[in-house]
Amino acid sequence: MVELDSEVAALWRVILSDQAGELIARIRSFRLCRNTVIQTLAAEDDDAVSTAFRCLLKNRVQRGGILAPGAGLLKAGENGKGLASRWYPETFVKRIEKIQALRKRITFLEGNGLKTIGSFAAKERVAFFIDPPYFTNGRGPGERLYRHSEVGCANLFSALAKTSGPCLVSYHNSRPIRALAESHGFSCRNVRMKTAHHRIRNELLIFKPPTLKPAISSSTSVSISTRRPARTELVAA
Repeated sequence: MVELDSEVAALWRVILSDQAGELIARIRSFRLCRNTVIQTLAAEDDDAVSTAFRCLLKNRVQRGGILAPGAGLLKAGENGKGLASRWYPETFVKRIEKIQALRKRITFLEGNGLKTIGSFAAKERVAFFIDPPYFTNGRGPGERLYRHSEVGCANLFSALAKTSGPCLVSYHNSRPIRALAESHGFSCRNVRMKTAHHRIRNELLIFKPPTLKPAISSSTSVSISTRRPARTELVAA
């Protein structure tokens, strides 16, 4: 799994490390109110657990789960519960514990996803899931949602077209993206999804089957994401 955002990366590193217990204790002991939220988000502690906790807290108390600088705090929130409407401590704890149980099967990298794709391109038993920011022709919602929003889509699909294993990409329902994907030999399908505002809309799933016949063996998947904490329960659930 590859992540470019340093705060999201810090969260994953802690969840997958022996420090996960410290993060769990911090989650359980946190008394959520506007003052404690503001104080915690303004703190400059740069140790791994503090950085990870701030990232999780931002995702749960900022509008739409936006992590980019300048995002405002929830007001009414879901069902009028304000800041507490998306804060579920025991749910977070259970998910962290489940991830911890699988941590020996997960390799996490902080870095550039395109470079990682190139490193695994020739391996036919590697599958790729790519979840890029929505950003096309210099515009898109990813620009306001994430610190790292600019993705060269032409470069992305060119790199994925050279992979031997299967690829799956999620993107918003954009004609330029659909045309670009199809020009590189990918297939596209519309799927229905629910937004952070509980609205139903169509999204694109873009996929490519394996180029080579895979051997009958265990496979590896590479998940590359720099976005979409707004639609998860724990940044990446």
